[in-house]
Amino acid sequence: MFDYVRVEPTEEMEVFARRFGLKLIYSHPLIAEATPSQAIRLIKRKKVIFVNDVSPSLLSLARQEGVALGVLASDVDDANLGKYIEMVRLMRRYRIPIIISSGARQVEEMRSPHDLVCIGVLLGMEPHEAYASLTRRWSLLGLSPDV
Repeated sequence: MFDYVRVEPTEEMEVFARRFGLKLIYSHPLIAEATPSQAIRLIKRKKVIFVNDVSPSLLSLARQEGVALGVLASDVDDANLGKYIEMVRLMRRYRIPIIISSGARQVEEMRSPHDLVCIGVLLGMEPHEAYASLTRRWSLLGLSPDV
């Protein structure tokens, strides 16, 4: 299972990850965080783009290019929960691979795989989809879920 974090992992973060069988990814040439307009420009060079909003043009282009869109759990809170639920609903409608990740900047923001699956379900994913967002979908980057 994989988890994208926004900073170089500290020793505490690595310990947390090992405890839950997570492989931390913090820097990868095929991953980006972007607004929808930035994502459209990046889509031909990236395979996973973490976004905080979507547009029909972004969704169409992501589907056409085989790019996964990601949701960072650290960005989801009570104030914007509805927006993220709608975003995931649209991603599913367009059949975009979705990746749920913690997006942690510190160990306190990290989440266990179970928590990340629950966040995916809360946002409208089926449990098997949410689990796949931590495992199989990372194969877009050439990463094996068994690592």
